[in-house]
Amino acid sequence: HILAGSTLQQGGFEDGATACPGKIEVAGHGTVSIVPKGWGSGSSFPKTQVTAGRELRPEMNARAYFAETCVEGQYDRERYSALHLLGKAFHYTTDVSGADCGCSATIVLVPMRSSSASESRCPDHFCDSRGSCGAFCAQIELQLSNKRAWHTALHDSKDADGQCCGFGGGGSWGVGPRDWSKQEYGPGAKCIDTDQPFSVTAEFLTDSSSNLQAIRVKLTQSGKPCSLLANVTGYKGNRELTAALEEGMTPVISYWRSNDLSWLDGIGPDGKGPCHSDSGPCASNIRFYGFAVTEIGESIPRPEPQPKAPEQPMMGLGLRKRNSSTISRVGEPMMFAVIGKDVTSQETFSVIRCPGSLQMPGFGSVSILPAGWNTPSGGVRVQVRHGSTLVPRLGGRAYFATGCTAGQYLRDGYMGMNLLGKTLRYRVDLSGAGCGCSAALSLVAMKQTKGPGSCADFYCGADSSVCGQACAEIDIQEANQYAWHSTLHAMHDHVGHAAGYGGGEGHTNGPRHWSGHDYAPGSRCIDTFKEFEVAASFFMDRDGDF
Repeated sequence: HILAGSTLQQGGFEDGATACPGKIEVAGHGTVSIVPKGWGSGSSFPKTQVTAGRELRPEMNARAYFAETCVEGQYDRERYSALHLLGKAFHYTTDVSGADCGCSATIVLVPMRSSSASESRCPDHFCDSRGSCGAFCAQIELQLSNKRAWHTALHDSKDADGQCCGFGGGGSWGVGPRDWSKQEYGPGAKCIDTDQPFSVTAEFLTDSSSNLQAIRVKLTQSGKPCSLLANVTGYKGNRELTAALEEGMTPVISYWRSNDLSWLDGIGPDGKGPCHSDSGPCASNIRFYGFAVTEIGESIPRPEPQPKAPEQPMMGLGLRKRNSSTISRVGEPMMFAVIGKDVTSQETFSVIRCPGSLQMPGFGSVSILPAGWNTPSGGVRVQVRHGSTLVPRLGGRAYFATGCTAGQYLRDGYMGMNLLGKTLRYRVDLSGAGCGCSAALSLVAMKQTKGPGSCADFYCGADSSVCGQACAEIDIQEANQYAWHSTLHAMHDHVGHAAGYGGGEGHTNGPRHWSGHDYAPGSRCIDTFKEFEVAASFFMDRDGDF
């Protein structure tokens, strides 16, 4: 099933044809720009309307992409949104009441930022499992539907047919999915009356190794006595889909029609499908709205102002990494998984609780303790996701510990890692940290402090003005998209000795081991729009000294 109008011809723009449609809010993710298909086609093209900053109305044969920014008339695959949905849930509401047999209202996820998309013949870089634009890639169809039928399907880059769940379709090749019936899904049906809007939740379930295990879709409708649930599980292409989801996938919406949609809504050999023909009426547009991303089982977040928390020093842990850290001997190779998108909005605790623990290969289980339990706000949130990923919010700081008791700081409970002769490895994503931001990972001697200090959590550093206690400090990372410092500090030496790139005051430059051509967004060595690997090795001399 090819999305309508995939091939575009280069040509001049008509007046007003290059305007960006607008932006919507995706709760739990942030503001998303909408980029339409059709720029550069040399003719008018179907539009996608953005209404009230939350609703999308694609016209017939329209297609549009979620993006972090929109530049009128320009397609750049690095600007497309890359949602990281492994272990999460994606929510929205849809209205397909005007889409009858032969129509398809569609939301798919494809890796628009991937190298596969760079091979696309279409100027918008679109790729899919059928190679509609000459580029083949993994694809997740969250919704292929009309008011009579619904499919949710998984495809790897070599599997155009895929594996699906839902209801509807069939032909000489066999029967489409029958997880539901037309008495449960359809106009006036008892569970989902498709003459009215209904809510969709797609959950990306993972196994113990954080690989995609299944996608579970749930349809609900206010006032109905039942909801509909279906799963695609055990798909042979889950390994490729896991990699695509970790890299980040772009939501793509479209609305189209065909005289041969029997694979979606046909009656099928069993006679239980919904449509005898695909000649039904298709409304001029359909609706998608109320988008949100949450952890599985969490309620959909509603945007509301967050109280400003007291400033927390931007030191200690201030990064996000996937598959936690690893510790190995110097020179020992180590494999890493990919990282998710950074979260930078400030969020304070409403409840004092332990964030969780993670596994560090080569070391073991590590509990995470956030700073700020003793402050009126309870501190700034630092999340632990899937036992592998740390997500500090802006202003947050957290410590590695052997255990956690909510609300309590114990000096002897902090980790005391011996890294002499070893290598600490992790991945980090700084794509959301621009100039003036700092994502930091430091080592400090917290188990050697004399008391709790002014921060009441035993924090110390080379600069004693932070919490009133001085100690030796190793800043493995103080960084953003444009600069990186790794610095050694003896006690009371807050300037230290640094390596990396960036900074300077007066007549003194900061480190210049690299340049902006080597480390920056889009640079040749480390493109900080993407996640990258860090390995910090602690070498010893022949006497065993650092």
